[in-house]
Amino acid sequence: MSDVIQTAKARRTFLMNEIEKRMQEIKKLEEFIKFGQDLARNADSAPKVQIAS
Repeated sequence: MSDVIQTAKARRTFLMNEIEKRMQEIKKLEEFIKFGQDLARNADSAPKVQIAS
């Protein structure tokens, strides 16, 4: 029985670590998206440049 409990505890620890990793990835993606949105917002308000053809 204690093998089952040990296995379950190890699995739980592993899954908690995996969840933490995914949460960190999501946080990085959210920061990247915010950066892109800020970039787009700034591009809209930047002076327009005419390129001679």
